[in-house]
Amino acid sequence: MRKQKITVLILMITLCLTGIWGMKKNTTVWGAVIRVNDVIVPKDIPAVAVEINKSSELIAEKLSQVFYTVYTDTDTLHIPVFWDVSSVNMKLAGVYTMKGVLKLPPEYAFDESESLQVQTTVSVQYPDKPDINIYYRLTAAGIYIFPWLKQENFDSMEAYLKKESGQWINLTEEGFALCEEEGLYVSNQSMVVGNTYSLLVTYDNGRKQTNTLRFQYQKDGSLKIYGYQHSLLGNTQKPGKIICSYDTGDEKYLSRCAAYAVKTGGSLKQIEKELKENVRLRVSTAETFENTAENPELILESSWDLSRVNREKQGVYKVTGSFVIPEGYEVSDSLTLPEAYAYLSVQKKGEPQINTYSMPMVDLLEFPMLLDGFSAEERRNIQVYLSENGGNYRKIDDDLVEVTSAGIQIYYREILKKGQNYQICAVYEKGSTGIYSFSYNDAFIVNEYWHERNFSDREEKDLPDIVQKAPASSEVVQEEKKENLNTGSAGYHYGDSYGTDNNTDGQNSSSNKASDAKSAEISDTENFVTELSTDTITAVSGKRMLLMIQQNGSARFEKQGISVTFSPDTVNGWKINAEDEIQIGIEKTSETAFSLRIFVRGEKVTEIPGTVVEFQASVFGGIQLPETVKAEDVQGNQYAVNYQEKQNVLRMEINQTGDYFLTDGESENIGDQTVEDSVEAISDGENIGFTEEPMPEEETEQKTEQKTENSAKQFLMIILTLPAVCILVAAIIFAIRKKRR
Repeated sequence: MRKQKITVLILMITLCLTGIWGMKKNTTVWGAVIRVNDVIVPKDIPAVAVEINKSSELIAEKLSQVFYTVYTDTDTLHIPVFWDVSSVNMKLAGVYTMKGVLKLPPEYAFDESESLQVQTTVSVQYPDKPDINIYYRLTAAGIYIFPWLKQENFDSMEAYLKKESGQWINLTEEGFALCEEEGLYVSNQSMVVGNTYSLLVTYDNGRKQTNTLRFQYQKDGSLKIYGYQHSLLGNTQKPGKIICSYDTGDEKYLSRCAAYAVKTGGSLKQIEKELKENVRLRVSTAETFENTAENPELILESSWDLSRVNREKQGVYKVTGSFVIPEGYEVSDSLTLPEAYAYLSVQKKGEPQINTYSMPMVDLLEFPMLLDGFSAEERRNIQVYLSENGGNYRKIDDDLVEVTSAGIQIYYREILKKGQNYQICAVYEKGSTGIYSFSYNDAFIVNEYWHERNFSDREEKDLPDIVQKAPASSEVVQEEKKENLNTGSAGYHYGDSYGTDNNTDGQNSSSNKASDAKSAEISDTENFVTELSTDTITAVSGKRMLLMIQQNGSARFEKQGISVTFSPDTVNGWKINAEDEIQIGIEKTSETAFSLRIFVRGEKVTEIPGTVVEFQASVFGGIQLPETVKAEDVQGNQYAVNYQEKQNVLRMEINQTGDYFLTDGESENIGDQTVEDSVEAISDGENIGFTEEPMPEEETEQKTEQKTENSAKQFLMIILTLPAVCILVAAIIFAIRKKRR
């Protein structure tokens, strides 16, 4: 009886433990298959030359570095190609096509893996008898490689090419081919698309030769093979010595091949040296220019006459370059070689000018400027402005213009339109360049002329005020625009910047520069208005403000990267007269705040309905998430801020002057303020700490369901486990009590 009870007890314990183990086993989660998102098929796969009667493993060994690139959500894999070598008969010399496929590891899956197939060619060859019966391309380099078995005497090898019905040309001697120990390298420049060619290689110092490969050079760069059989080398020829053509593709740029800025009294030796090295002409012995084995190009150097440049007098000088014919060559009587032209701008140190240009390469326009004495930081601060058809000057975006030690470079295809007239100038710390005017059409730039500028129209906080009379009437101002002799605090009214889709969402440049110094000569009997421009304040006359509204439809001012635009209704509400003085103060007071102050006739203006404020997100260092920015004034009024992602510009509309504070979704803290009453306003009963963003409703429901499901599972495990534990405890107690008896 006792043994039976003990047996029953052991059985119950076993059942309990089995139940607990079974519950643990059922919670095991097996790993899912890893899905492949994308596969890049290998390109420029090598062709392979192998020795006859050897193992086919040599083929796979030579192709071991050919991989498929496989992408998953988390990894990038490089998987070798699996090559089917069964199609290659290693006991019979010849050419074979071999296929390769992608085989993914078992834990990866890609629906289209079966269709991802590549192929290459294999040449089975005899030792010491090179063949050129297969090829592969290095597409980016324009090279064709014909592999053979490793050669020890490749220095004695030479490649020859013959156009159909032509004569053999030594490619190696002319520099179009190279024989190496692993194969023959041939440049695609040795051939013309559509022609049929024959190719062979001699070795053992010309005593032996390969068979001849006959093929057509096709438009897509591939070689259409017609046959590979024995033929004799035959007669060879050298390229001709009569120059019959030149590369007309570069002819357009020869008229403006270079431009330099020269310091008055400076030397021209370095410029002459650079012109000789950089300006060259490609010519050919073919009737129509080509660079092939039969008619290889010849590069002519240039020679320059700089005698007409007056280094002591400012101005632009045109110099002429001609091309030097090498000894042994002559120019055909029917050919006239073009001349090259460069321009030298003689400038005074400290007074850089924009008054000529060149085209050093496609899409690039270069205006030389003398920037001796300008530091790298000063060059970076130079701003370039462009006016189209007499319109407002707009700043060219930094990604479309570059200021180097040699001058200004712009990517003109993004800026200029054919058939339009343009004026360009640059503003730097102590002044501005002259205005260069030109028309842009198919001949590029024509009707070019230049107007000198004085150096008083600048915008810096430590410069003196400029006293002048109120601006002239609209008709006079329009006439001055035509003559590029703009006066007043701006000199120009700057509108939107180039490179930002030419719309009002772009970053606006400064609307105010100091005026022409000649206005200091006006009569004492006329009305005077002090107009100034500092880093935070612009003061203009009432006449100028009214002209801005009349000619531009709004009045725009910018300071420290913050642009403020007033509507005509707002300005008209100030009831200003021509001789009134208007002061606009725009200042960034912290990394999350700015202020706007306006005074008309010395009286403070508060109401400015419909006024638009714009700035790039980078202006305020406290902004981390520009798409979530909000604004608030000292009274606690909220203002919507619109984020223009393409231009990285924030735009808001305000209706009164004062201080404004910015917040974003990263931090609801309002930054350090500079106005005491503003701090009091925002700290009175307002929580300015971090806030937790509410969870989306759908996500909340999913998390709630998941928690409920997990709780149910845990409860079920407790219910199932508890009886087993109780039975186990009871059985142990029962056994102990029996033993005591």
